[in-house]
Amino acid sequence: MSALIEAKVFVKLDKKAQCEALKQDAEYLGNRLYGGQQTHLYAYNGFFVECWCRLGSNQFYWIEIISTDLALDRFAHCIKIKL
Repeated sequence: MSALIEAKVFVKLDKKAQCEALKQDAEYLGNRLYGGQQTHLYAYNGFFVECWCRLGSNQFYWIEIISTDLALDRFAHCIKIKL
C-alpha cells in the first residue's frame, strides 16, 4: 500500500500517476454506460473519482473527482451502503 494522496494533490497529477494511485489504493465501486462511453467509479482517500473510457477501450481518457451527491446520483444502482 502506498501513501494516500489528498484530493488537491490528486487533481494536479498527470493521468498516468492518477491511474497508478487508483490501481494501488482505490476501492472500485462500479460502472455505468453513458452514450458511447463507460465510466468507472472509485472511492479513494475520502473522495470519489470517475474515470471515463470509450466502449471497446481499456484506456481512460478522462479522470475527475466528483462530489458525493453526483456519485450517488450517477451510480446509485451499484453502490452498496453498509450500515
